[in-house]
Amino acid sequence: MATRLTGRKFIVRYTVWCLDVLGHGPDECSSAYNCPCVGTDDDGEEIHDPDEFNHGECDVGFEVNDRNRCGEIEVEVDEEEYNAGTPQAFTGHSPDDDDIVQSLINAGLLKPNVTSKDVEIDGDSDEHLAVDDASDGRPLFQLEYESSVLIP
Repeated sequence: MATRLTGRKFIVRYTVWCLDVLGHGPDECSSAYNCPCVGTDDDGEEIHDPDEFNHGECDVGFEVNDRNRCGEIEVEVDEEEYNAGTPQAFTGHSPDDDDIVQSLINAGLLKPNVTSKDVEIDGDSDEHLAVDDASDGRPLFQLEYESSVLIP
């Protein structure tokens, strides 16, 4: 079905929550964390080898321990009409990952060299979004939808 821009723009506002995260990614496994996927080789050097030491599994992960409000962002979004030209046509506006990342950069919450390929953004844009590090899944931010206002 056809999708087209309507020409209307919206400002979508989110509260940004910074996170206190517990846990670690696979690249950080060590005996200091008592990781079962870490052992020693013939030379006594520590190695990360889930296949040899933990039945092929690496039991790492992250858990959000706490969060604190660390700002707000505004994202400018184009409205789109979906199923254009049909009786089932409807409109909507959702920010794309590039615009969310740029808003986080503008707010000083991400470094200027971060791109949407460096993060994973998941959730419903009109409720909650999770922003995670794409390399290891570490939670970075939670975005809580606040409002959507038509730009006159």
